[in-house]
Amino acid sequence: MKHRLISSAAGVMAVCVVLSSGTVTGAVTEPDCAALQRWAGTSLQDASFEPRAGITVNALFEDERVVPLFGVPLVAWAPADVSSLQGWLASCRKQALAGGNRDAANALYAALKELKRASRSLRKIWNAQRVVERQVTSLLGLKPSPSLAEILAIAQAALRGEEVNDRVSALSRQWQGYGRQAAQLKAHSGMLADEEVAQWIARLEARRGDAGAAVAQRSEAHAELLAEIAAVPLTQQGLAQLNRIAYRADPGAMTREEQDSYNRAFQAKRQQIQRQAAAQQAQVARDMATLPAPAREQVKAVLLGDSAADASIRGLRPGASYAEIKSAAARLWGYVEAISLSLEEKLLTTKRREFDRLMRMERRDGGLLKLRTRKGMVGELAYIEHFPGPVAVDPLRTDLQARFGTPDGEEQLGDGELSLMWRDGDGYLRVRASNRVIPERNQMGARSSVEITLWTQAFADYLAEAAERCEKLRNKPASDLSINDKQAIFMSCLTP
Repeated sequence: MKHRLISSAAGVMAVCVVLSSGTVTGAVTEPDCAALQRWAGTSLQDASFEPRAGITVNALFEDERVVPLFGVPLVAWAPADVSSLQGWLASCRKQALAGGNRDAANALYAALKELKRASRSLRKIWNAQRVVERQVTSLLGLKPSPSLAEILAIAQAALRGEEVNDRVSALSRQWQGYGRQAAQLKAHSGMLADEEVAQWIARLEARRGDAGAAVAQRSEAHAELLAEIAAVPLTQQGLAQLNRIAYRADPGAMTREEQDSYNRAFQAKRQQIQRQAAAQQAQVARDMATLPAPAREQVKAVLLGDSAADASIRGLRPGASYAEIKSAAARLWGYVEAISLSLEEKLLTTKRREFDRLMRMERRDGGLLKLRTRKGMVGELAYIEHFPGPVAVDPLRTDLQARFGTPDGEEQLGDGELSLMWRDGDGYLRVRASNRVIPERNQMGARSSVEITLWTQAFADYLAEAAERCEKLRNKPASDLSINDKQAIFMSCLTP
């Protein structure tokens, strides 16, 4: 029988090698049957040795017996090597039986049994190799951090068989799980060859160096990130810049300590910007509250005509349909329909984003239209504008009287308030100004208002008739009220 090289799955080698993965594998050579018979005949039933601490096998597998014959020591055998030797022993035993050499067949059979026992011991070595490879590879794949160098050092010490529990306990809680993983290597290191242990320790040492350099680079990059956040100005542009930093940053790639410092710096800067913006807005509000409202200019721009008969609000007058007024208001001011708390009123108002812009840029809220209708036709039309600053009532009175003459009616109100009414034929015009507003508007920054109202005599008569009818209905006993009567009272006897 010719000698041939039987390789393990890992590679073809004639001597014990240590693979880059860390697993020891051998490649045993196949001797002829005569050599196997001589080797098997040296089996000593009661003689044994320990290739590794805690592992006992028959002296048949001592290095001086197997290395000259198979090329590699027992501890370097791979599972494929054991399978190969089992096949060779069985084949040679079959030949011995065929040739009538029972003593040789018995010796080979005894060697097969010892090989089976030895393979059980070898499995402990193979298992230890797999566990160490898996654990160390996992540790080598951890992200660089200040704690990683210590974890890798713990793994090196554990592979050398040193006690490391105190070092694991000294780690921060976040890293103790990895520390325990490193400490577990101690239980398996005794099954490894010195060359294997040295190789894993060398790989861990190289990673420690890489991790240290990576940590230094990460620390520098993280410090630059925090410095960039600190340099963000306390402005709206700064807030946009801060958001761009947040979009670019990757908290998922940070350590927990880096995440904590990043989040603290980011939130602190955001809060500083928000406080600065709030302070600036408060100052602007205080400034606007002291500046006279542009009420005179707004009345001139909105109220057209020189008499109650031809007065209009940017061309809008009572008598048009609600649909026509709504369409025109959208075109003139960008108004949208709003919910009214009154069944007899309809509201058209500026959008909230326009309200904020106008209050800030033009010191007015953009106004609103309040309409009262009868069967879809507008009978009363009111334009109301609010301002953050005070209305100068006397100059406004002078302007209005110069245009419309002496008013036909004036309400006696308190200081800083005005209510003038003119009538011309069927048309009515009323202008009110006040330095007091409802709480809802006050909370939105308004401090004063101007209201321009147009209506017709016909609509005034309609309202009076509706009020008279409702009064009569309310005076009737409840038991005498029909369903229609109750519905009329609910609608204030109006038909919007």
